[in-house]
Amino acid sequence: HRRGWLGSTVVATRGCPHRCSFCNLRQIYHTQLRFRPVRQVADEIRSLRSPIFTFWDDQLFMDPDYAMRLFQELEGVGKRWAAMVTLASTRNERLLRAAARAGCSCLFLGLESFSPESLRMANKSFNVLESYYEGIERLHRHHLAVQAGVIFGFDGDDPSTFEHTLRETIRVGLDGATVSILTPFPKTPIFEQLRGEGRLLTRDWSYFNGKTAVAFQPARMTPQQLWNGYMDFRRGFFSWRSILRRLGVRPLQALALNWGYRRALANRLPGPPIPPPLR
Repeated sequence: HRRGWLGSTVVATRGCPHRCSFCNLRQIYHTQLRFRPVRQVADEIRSLRSPIFTFWDDQLFMDPDYAMRLFQELEGVGKRWAAMVTLASTRNERLLRAAARAGCSCLFLGLESFSPESLRMANKSFNVLESYYEGIERLHRHHLAVQAGVIFGFDGDDPSTFEHTLRETIRVGLDGATVSILTPFPKTPIFEQLRGEGRLLTRDWSYFNGKTAVAFQPARMTPQQLWNGYMDFRRGFFSWRSILRRLGVRPLQALALNWGYRRALANRLPGPPIPPPLR
């Protein structure tokens, strides 16, 4: 997966042990967890032209022993990298130290929500809301930036969720965030639930993208309220005032991440965010 001097990706593992209700990884990769030989992965990384790359794994820390062997192999290679993990898996301080020595500069955490009710509905009981601040602080102690996934539209969300989430994401010190609208991808548990309840708004798959449209009827607000709140959060989180407050342990990296998302706010939508009524 070589895409030039600054856009390389590497895959070391496939699959994820978790069963999040909105996630379609099990439909893509099935349930088997797979691991490439550590030496093979390290050799590929050494051959990259780019000094930075991203591990395109779903949960790089899912097997701590494998991850530790990989990081030991990468010490001294001289590459900087990012990866996706769970907050629970970052409690292993030894693993974090090894990752940092191996060149890790940023970890993506699928936090998804700051609502206990929404986390239960997402089947993410391993995300403990009370541990968010402590966990992010722990990563910062290892000089690791934190990019978090945030999703709006769970049945526990209402119009007050957006402002609450904005306050909390800034309070806990997220360096960046990937913000999405809940999207019921086919064959996921959330798709089956919403289809069974008659809450899908369209069969036009162009609306099922998580960024520019609402494809279902939320439980505690209108589709338009979900869209408006999602956009308000993005404007607030990627405002200059918010960005400057969150330039934590790696300010230049955080600035680049936030600047890219801020620019995306100016992009024109490909179509209306709410689909026309089903006929």
